[in-house]
Amino acid sequence: MDAPLLSQKELQMPKGSSWAARAPYVWQLWLATLVLAFYSIIAIHADDGPVRWLAAFSCFTLPVIVSSFTTHDPTQRWIDVFTTLAATGWSCLVVGSFAWALGFPGSHLMPCVLCVGPFVHTFTVTSIYSRASAYHVWPGGVLLVRAFWDPPLLFSGYMFDTCCSRRVGRPYFANGTGDGKLSSVIVNEKLLMGGRPLAMHVEELKAANVGLVVNMTAEWPGPAHEYEKQGIKQIRAPTVDTIPPAAQDVERVVQEVKDFLSSQKGAVYIHCKGGRTRAACMMAACLVQIEGMPLSAAVALMRQRRPVVDQSVQGFPFLINMERRGAGGA
Repeated sequence: MDAPLLSQKELQMPKGSSWAARAPYVWQLWLATLVLAFYSIIAIHADDGPVRWLAAFSCFTLPVIVSSFTTHDPTQRWIDVFTTLAATGWSCLVVGSFAWALGFPGSHLMPCVLCVGPFVHTFTVTSIYSRASAYHVWPGGVLLVRAFWDPPLLFSGYMFDTCCSRRVGRPYFANGTGDGKLSSVIVNEKLLMGGRPLAMHVEELKAANVGLVVNMTAEWPGPAHEYEKQGIKQIRAPTVDTIPPAAQDVERVVQEVKDFLSSQKGAVYIHCKGGRTRAACMMAACLVQIEGMPLSAAVALMRQRRPVVDQSVQGFPFLINMERRGAGGA
C-alpha cells in the first residue's frame, strides 16, 4: 500500500518545525524590543538635551551588550558583537536615509536614528525567531529580512573571511565542529554542504573535487567568474533567508544533482548563507531521493557532520511527502 501523503491543509500547517525551539529566550528578544521601542519614543518626543542623547546611547549599546553574553567562545563572542554593530549601524543608515528624505528635523535626526535603528534591527530578529514555524512569516517579514537581515550578515561575513578567517583558523559561517573548514562532507566524495563561498574559497571546493555548486540563496549570486575559471558549474534555487525553498525548486535541483552525480564529473556542494536551513533542506531532499535514506536519518547525519544544521527541516511538509512517495514506491 502506498504511504499516505500530506494533505493541502497539512502542507500549510507544518508540525515539528517550531522556530521558537531555536531560541529558548524569545521572551528576552521581546523584552529588548519593547525597551528599545520605549527609548525610541523618548528620543523622538523629548526636548534637545541629555535625556534624548542618553536614550540614544542606551538604544545603540543595548543590542551590543546583549550579544556579548550569547556564548562562552571568545572568538564567537567577538563575531557576534561585530555582527550586531554592523546590523545596528546598517539599520541606522537605512532609517536615517528615510527620515532625512521625509524632512525630519536635523537637530532631532541623529539621536532618534540611534534609537530607531537598533529597534528595527531587534524587531527584525524578534519577528524571525518568534514564528510558529518557518512557514508562518509575519506581514512584511520578507521585506525586513531582505532590508535589515541580509546586508549586514553578508558584510560581516565578507569582512571576517577576507581579513580574519586565516588568522583565527575558521570561516565566518562555521560548521560547528571546529575543523576550520567552510564545507562539511555529508556523503564521502559525493555530497558536501556549507556556508556561502567567496572567491577565496573556490580553491577549497576544487580540492574537494566539487564540480557542481547548488546556490540556495536569493541574496548572494556566488563567485561566478571564479567558478568558471575552475570549471565548476553553478545552479541556483533563489530562496529568501529564514524561509523554506519552494517544493518545485527542490524537485528540480534534486534531479539535476542526480544527473550530475550519474555523470561522475565530481562532487556536489550545496550552500545557502550559513549552511543551516536552506542548504540543509536541499541536502535532506538529496539524501532521501538519491541515497534512499529516511528523513530522520538524513537530518541526524547532517547534524553529526555539521552540528549547526537546523533540525526543524525534519518537519518541512514537502520533505515528508518526498519521503512518503519513496516509501510508497518501494
